[in-house]
Amino acid sequence: MKIKIENGAQIRKFFDTLGVNFDKAVNIAMNDTSDKMATDANKELSYGVGVNSDLFGSVVSDNNKPFKKYIGTKIEHAPYVEFGTGPQHTDKKGNPKPRERYWPPAIGSGRYGKKAGELEKWRKMKGKQFKSHDDLRHAIWRHGTRPRPFMRRSLQKNKKVFPEYLGRALAKMANAPFSKR
Repeated sequence: MKIKIENGAQIRKFFDTLGVNFDKAVNIAMNDTSDKMATDANKELSYGVGVNSDLFGSVVSDNNKPFKKYIGTKIEHAPYVEFGTGPQHTDKKGNPKPRERYWPPAIGSGRYGKKAGELEKWRKMKGKQFKSHDDLRHAIWRHGTRPRPFMRRSLQKNKKVFPEYLGRALAKMANAPFSKR
């Protein structure tokens, strides 16, 4: 998400006369917005994937750099959950976009053996739905996995809260009351 502030020099001059640091207020608003997006993405994960998933609670926001915020997860299979696999894959806008089928790794297969072990733990957690690891692999290859967007929903829902957070930060710095319209 990019934010463009028009007439930035005039706005900064205006707020300087009030004794308010506009850049600091923008950075505070960006921090609050990114934290809200990460929290809502984790909430979406609890609805779509479940609280027992390793994805639950993994979405974090990194607010260390001024004017650059990172919201994401380090879990490797997060894109497959967000966009789906195989025939049910979607693009970034949520439109269906079929692609090559994904053949999940077999147990003990070279460098992907660890990922197969994680897939096997998930299969056992599901109970009797898949009798063997190969049944699970075939189901994923044939049908794909449906997309369960968590980041896109959070972004769409929260990109409109930035102006409110900016207004709150500016009002606090100017010692003025904030009223939402």
